[in-house]
Amino acid sequence: TRSVGSTADLDTQAIVSYTLSTPSPPVAPATGVGFTPPPSPASPQSPGPSVTFTAAASGGTGTYEYKFWLWDGTSWSLVKDYAGTGPGSNAWTWDTSTRALGLYRVAVWTRSVGSTADLDTQAIVSYVLQ
Repeated sequence: TRSVGSTADLDTQAIVSYTLSTPSPPVAPATGVGFTPPPSPASPQSPGPSVTFTAAASGGTGTYEYKFWLWDGTSWSLVKDYAGTGPGSNAWTWDTSTRALGLYRVAVWTRSVGSTADLDTQAIVSYVLQ
């Protein structure tokens, strides 16, 4: 800009920078999850052995995160939070040695990597300690 009556090319200037970018495509949600293979060892069991729960998701982006919960007959407890996609991220091993006899439930929440949703889909399986 220049002031009225000025003979200078300009009195002041402002430079504004900006970047044009393509927005990221939306993350396609996972559409299914299950315990595959089934918990090992299979229910029912006496307290003592470690039990492995492995989840397998489908749909969405094809890369998934898993979060595991345990129901002890009274309340749900988070036992494994979303932890990336590395080896073992889709499994949780439960130490039953200090658990009381009874019916338990394990839930897995799954979401596509990049999703900000709490979960895209979930599965729940029952397990008996007798």
